[in-house]
Amino acid sequence: MKTKYYKILGEGRRACHGGSGVWKRPGSWMPRLDGPLVPCHWGYHVAKRGDVVVWLDDTIHEVEVRGQRIRCWDKTVVRQARLLHRLKRWNARTARLFACDCAERMIPHVRSASSDKELCIEAIAVARRFARGKATADELAQARGRAWIVNLRDCYMRPFSESAAWCADVNPFEAASRVVVRARAINTSASGAHRERLWQTRRLFEYLDGKRR
Repeated sequence: MKTKYYKILGEGRRACHGGSGVWKRPGSWMPRLDGPLVPCHWGYHVAKRGDVVVWLDDTIHEVEVRGQRIRCWDKTVVRQARLLHRLKRWNARTARLFACDCAERMIPHVRSASSDKELCIEAIAVARRFARGKATADELAQARGRAWIVNLRDCYMRPFSESAAWCADVNPFEAASRVVVRARAINTSASGAHRERLWQTRRLFEYLDGKRR
């Protein structure tokens, strides 16, 4: 089976995560790059399926690559690439829902049984309702504020309280990118973080493939 590659970009096809410039419209090849390919320094950086959760941002495109390629642990560096199409199911709604899913996975790791924990759980629930059009922007802002207050006063609740606050953030794409990192970090072993990344990838592609709404 042919490997699928993806490119994560900001709005307007702008490079992010340390890159610069604007990618051409879907269907047009980016210029072929000469010289040695060097991860993080020279080459077009694209993601395999399992890498996408590491680089989340405003947009996800499927891409085609050609020529030499070098594999790094969380990216592939290629000599030439072009966008094929934008994955339209990655939007503000699915990004927020995905962030909520990831944050809720952290609940069993939170040992505190205090009301602070319940405030954070409620913030995630409000964020989920907002994504589905069942909560207002004011309700979202209030939930976010309560979660940040918990984050300030209860150090034992981090990173869960941070994740709850981000789920209710104004920018759902930044929320998703931050929460997935915190959800992996809450696992105390490398194997636990790896299993969480695998789960995150499966859940993300359930949204991208239209299997989850």
